[in-house]
Amino acid sequence: MFSNQKKLFMFLSVLICLQFLSAGISNAKMLFYDGFETYGLHDWTGSSAGPWGIKQWSASIVKTTTATIDCSVKFGTYSLCCQVNPPAQLSRIIKSYDSDGSLNPGGTTYVRFYVNLSSNVYLDSGAITLFRLFGTDSASTKALQISVTKSGGNKYFQFSPRSGSPSAQYSIGSMTDWYCIEVMASSPTASTSFRWWVNGVEQASISYDAGAVHFWGGIIFGVDEGNSSVFETGYFDEVRVADTYIGPASDIPSTPGSISQVNDGTDPAGDISQTYSPMQLSANWVDANSQSDFLRYW
Repeated sequence: MFSNQKKLFMFLSVLICLQFLSAGISNAKMLFYDGFETYGLHDWTGSSAGPWGIKQWSASIVKTTTATIDCSVKFGTYSLCCQVNPPAQLSRIIKSYDSDGSLNPGGTTYVRFYVNLSSNVYLDSGAITLFRLFGTDSASTKALQISVTKSGGNKYFQFSPRSGSPSAQYSIGSMTDWYCIEVMASSPTASTSFRWWVNGVEQASISYDAGAVHFWGGIIFGVDEGNSSVFETGYFDEVRVADTYIGPASDIPSTPGSISQVNDGTDPAGDISQTYSPMQLSANWVDANSQSDFLRYW
């Protein structure tokens, strides 16, 4: 049976491996990430993510203990809060390259984020844009976006170019729930197909002529409702941009905790006394973190 020193080494190795898993992407090239845990928009200045520029309107970081209307955080302590106070019509942040350049030159771009629409009454008129993936011009009708629309008393997430057509929709159950949204954008061409997921479930894709975009060069998050008489609030968390599918953060196990004992082998019922493999180590432990369900490693 392994010594306590070897068991400790094995356990620390497990924690390191799980930390890599909990980062959200195991084999992807991370192009940008912000969980807003720095209590500021520091990661939108380019200091830690490459040659990025920043434009900002009324966006702020909120904390779980902050006295803010419907203050909401998905993970950690902070989230991005975008509030529209009349007569303003939008509150958002933009991240784009300072000069012409693609988020992922020659490749496919994936953007995942969490959004909570608060309990305010949305869509008194028109639609509200929450996210936009754009090329050289953030206002281009070819830009890809996620918005909230209303039809017959029901509210939907809508995936479409900025022109609004073609589009695909997802029915929103509760406006106060957190939703994980991910979009996939291939290099723009005259017949590009775009995919999207809500809470890890793929929705109907759309296709349109995006050739004029040339490349995907920036992202926008916020509340843009185009009505100067309506007060709206939206929260965003766990923004990731990568070159492959990311998936919901809730599906990614966190580091186990409350471990009182580490055993040899992969059977949670016991502790093996010997192993015949000179190349593989295995371990199991008592009391896994309820958020991870990790009970063993090999």
